[in-house]
Amino acid sequence: MSKIRRLGTLLLALAMIFVFSGCSEANQKGESEAGGGKDIWDKYPAYDFQGRTIKIASHYDLGYGTPVKEMTPEQKQDEIYKRAYYENLTRIAKKYNIEINVIVVPWDRYVPTLTASVLSGAPFADIVHLAPDLYYPVAAGGYLQPVSSYATDVSDVNTDNLSLFKLPPIAGGESVAVARNVKPGGFHDFLGYNKKIFDSLGVETPTSLYEKGEWTWENFLKLAKLTTKDTDGDGKNNYWGYSGRPLIDTLLATNDGVLVDDKSLKEMITSKNTVEALEFARQFDQAKVIYQLNNDPFDYKNTELFREGVSSMFGLVGYLIFNKDTPVPFDFHVVPLPKGPSNTSGKLMRVAPEAFAIPNGVKDADKVYQVFEELHMWFNHDYELVEQNDMNYLETGLQTQEDIDMVWELSPKYYIDYSFSITQLAALWHRTVSEQAITGKSVSTLVESNKQVAQDIIDQFFRKEQ
Repeated sequence: MSKIRRLGTLLLALAMIFVFSGCSEANQKGESEAGGGKDIWDKYPAYDFQGRTIKIASHYDLGYGTPVKEMTPEQKQDEIYKRAYYENLTRIAKKYNIEINVIVVPWDRYVPTLTASVLSGAPFADIVHLAPDLYYPVAAGGYLQPVSSYATDVSDVNTDNLSLFKLPPIAGGESVAVARNVKPGGFHDFLGYNKKIFDSLGVETPTSLYEKGEWTWENFLKLAKLTTKDTDGDGKNNYWGYSGRPLIDTLLATNDGVLVDDKSLKEMITSKNTVEALEFARQFDQAKVIYQLNNDPFDYKNTELFREGVSSMFGLVGYLIFNKDTPVPFDFHVVPLPKGPSNTSGKLMRVAPEAFAIPNGVKDADKVYQVFEELHMWFNHDYELVEQNDMNYLETGLQTQEDIDMVWELSPKYYIDYSFSITQLAALWHRTVSEQAITGKSVSTLVESNKQVAQDIIDQFFRKEQ
């Protein structure tokens, strides 16, 4: 895989952590064979902001900001990637004659502060960082400038996508935000399995089925049944077939399912993809193979149950294991999630990346955005070191090279979906899922009974004319 193509696999999502990978030595050299002797940021012309403070808002401290605090020699040695970023930040402040200030606004005040300032004609920040739950309402409300109004022909979002990419348009309009690339697997879903349990029970592994091309929903359930066991005869299961994030959400993602079509603004809970996912989730419920707290599939603590070592298979998100301080206490492997019967895209993960956007009313938006892009091009042309840092990241949580390679290859198999960012629609979905698990009603009856409610929520959310 080429350097550029591999970097393309890093696009995504629900990005919550800035990627501090790179190398200061490369920045100091200011050139590379790939760059033809030119720095990667040379394409961005200098501009004198005359001391202007560029304000970037978020609900937490992003780590941006000038002046940069001096690092000790020990910190420079231990945090080489972070140092490279700060050196670039200092260079940018000098190049553009600016300061960068991060404005931290509490979660519950963020959207009101943003919308009120935009409506008054004086946006409180030049760039706003929006988590998925905040981004979708703001974007749908028309408070953000379209990316086309400030990105140029040389912008990364319009060319290589090495650091940033445009988020899809909402409601058939233009893209109004960009997202950062993140480490491969960092926030993607995949399936882990406990090697000890499969070995002790003599059950064929998910890896074996995947390699034979037989990794399907049906075989996923079959393995869950075979590995749900009371091994000591006390009437209680010692092993369970699955634990983790809500299984229905995982099944929906692997079947190209969404709750709302963001172009037509039509509800999709009655779609074939959604109904199939609900029907198969019911089979899991009826098989009694899921280990979860208080019989609640949406209890977030379920995501940590795999650490107990009693789940044969478990849903994983990268941040749960890619942390050297919390290693998994047993041997495990990873596989892709099995594709659903209506999956035509080959994509296996649903993500809702965090967004960066420029509010309506911000002056010199094109120049402000240029600064923002250059801020994220700190690695210059040293693509191999970016890759190496990503590999180092995977090594903090995965146990074999085969698994590292697997997650690397899984990384681009995602699609962007903000359906669950519509709070009322997500709540309706969760009620439907909970009801289908405990009632005798058919799935088709359940979704049809909620069809109009779902459409009303969508219409209200997008302020659609009735």
